[in-house]
Amino acid sequence: MSVLKKLTGLSISRSFGLVAILAAVVTIASVAVTLNQARVDLLDMKRAEVKNAVEAAASTVNAYVAKVEKGELKDADAQKLALDAIANARFDDGNYFFVIRYDGVNIAHATSKLVGTDMSALKDPTGKLFVKELTDTARLKGAGYADYMWVKAGDKEPSPKISYVIGVPKWQWAIGTGMHIHAVDVAFYGMVKDVAVVLVPLALLLLGLVVFLSRRASSMLHTVAGNMSALAAGDLKAPIAYQERQDEVGSMARALVVFRDAALTKQQVEAEKAQAEADAGEQRRAADSQRSLNEAQRSEDAKKQAVVVDALGAGLERLTEGDLTYRIEAAFSAEYVKLKNDFNAAMAHLEETMRQIATNTESMKAGAGEISQAADDLASRTEQQASSVEETATALDQLTATVRQTAEGARQASLATTQVKGEAEQSGQIVREAVAAMSGIEKSSEEISQIVGVIDEIAFQTNLLALNASVEAARAGDAGKGFAVVASEVRALAQRSADAAKEIKGLITASSVEVEKGVALVGQTGTALERMSGEITRATSLVAEIASAAQEQATGLQEVNTAVNEMDQATQQNAAMAEQSTAASQALAQEADRLAALVGRFRLGGDVVALKAMAGKMAHVAATPRQARATAAAPVQSHGSAARKVANGGDRGWEEF
Repeated sequence: MSVLKKLTGLSISRSFGLVAILAAVVTIASVAVTLNQARVDLLDMKRAEVKNAVEAAASTVNAYVAKVEKGELKDADAQKLALDAIANARFDDGNYFFVIRYDGVNIAHATSKLVGTDMSALKDPTGKLFVKELTDTARLKGAGYADYMWVKAGDKEPSPKISYVIGVPKWQWAIGTGMHIHAVDVAFYGMVKDVAVVLVPLALLLLGLVVFLSRRASSMLHTVAGNMSALAAGDLKAPIAYQERQDEVGSMARALVVFRDAALTKQQVEAEKAQAEADAGEQRRAADSQRSLNEAQRSEDAKKQAVVVDALGAGLERLTEGDLTYRIEAAFSAEYVKLKNDFNAAMAHLEETMRQIATNTESMKAGAGEISQAADDLASRTEQQASSVEETATALDQLTATVRQTAEGARQASLATTQVKGEAEQSGQIVREAVAAMSGIEKSSEEISQIVGVIDEIAFQTNLLALNASVEAARAGDAGKGFAVVASEVRALAQRSADAAKEIKGLITASSVEVEKGVALVGQTGTALERMSGEITRATSLVAEIASAAQEQATGLQEVNTAVNEMDQATQQNAAMAEQSTAASQALAQEADRLAALVGRFRLGGDVVALKAMAGKMAHVAATPRQARATAAAPVQSHGSAARKVANGGDRGWEEF
């Protein structure tokens, strides 16, 4: 908390300086972190470069190994060619490759004195057996990195070196190379130098700008603080600087201007208030003297007003009692004479208006009585008319039903005659067919008679032949006895055939006579049926005309019945309207009575009493015929729907109306 209090208590210039220092520290830290990351990236790049170079050398050696496996080269020749290629290869400004067998013997190196030596026990200045680490990495892992200290050519002191090795298992070789980190550090330091060349001038420029701005802001704030101190001391005429600025300092300056103007306004208001208090004292003194003069005048006016109020009170009291003949007779002062005249004129106008209302009320009562009388007459006649129309409609309904029944009977009779006509025509056809059949029977009888005649002739000839056979048999003696017996039987058979033919002929003759009689009778029957069919056809036509006429009469009566029903409905509606008019006229008469009662509360002059008496006589004269008509209309019994409406629901109709 103490540090926070110290920070909040710093001056603006020191605050600017602290902000500048913090910004510089943050900037330096950011640059340091960035440069360190750049060094790490450079190391990673160098490691990748070393790895790529070793992989290229290993691919060369593996190519020779492949040739040995194919039999293109011998193993010793291939190893010698591979070592020559590796030993003479250079990259990246003099860097070289080395080849070490897994047993630690160096077989290829840029330093010729190291070739053929056992380097497995070689250590760097830190005591690390880096050669053994390289061979173990190639043998066990196949490839990998190894970092150690080594003296760079041309240097006296060892420096860190990054190495990468790849193993060739067939030849037990570890091929590798290395790169001193010194080159990376040189590039890193060059980068730091370039960054410093850019950032140091910028930092100095920023520091100078912060110092300039802090001093300038501090100067403006000191000036504004001086202006505030002057205003606090009461110096309202001191000039205030930096009003034209659009920043916070300008806002503070303009706020000071507002405070100064408010203080000046306050001084002016206080001066005006003192002047106003002095003027108010003078006005109070003048008002006191004027008040004393007005008291006497008000006392005199109060007496005059009392007279006016008493007179108006009496007039209004008489008005509340309904006396419109009252007038103010008391003497008023000149300023209240108009009020008196206006009151008297208003009373006169009101009296005249009420007199006309009373007269018109009595006239309205008389007119309402006449309207009620006419409505009663109309209702009575409408009820009678509705009853008559309803009875007519009932009679027409019955007549229509009778005519419709007659038309239906005529239609059924027409159907029956049509059916009889059809049956008569069918009977005529049957008779004609029977006549034809009788003719056929007669013809067949004639043919049978001819056939019977032929049979009779045959029997006669057979009889003659049998007789001749008997004669010949007799001549023959005993030899012809059998033949005589046969001839006798044939003769008897011929005789029976002749007898049967005669009987058949007699029967056919009798049948022909009967058939002729039947043909005659059937012919006469056909003629009678034809005459009957003609009469039935004419009767059918007449019955059809009767049915058509009955149907037309039924249709016409139905239309007449519909029209009568519509007249019945219209008459009932007229009766209801007449009853509503009667109720309205009665209500109007009641309202006129109430209005006359209200007007009767007022006392009016003139001939109002005579007018009321005349209106009463007119109402009595109008009421007498109404009672007579009511007595005369009472015995009338109406079976119409309008009458039933009056009897059943009249009161509800008037209440709704």
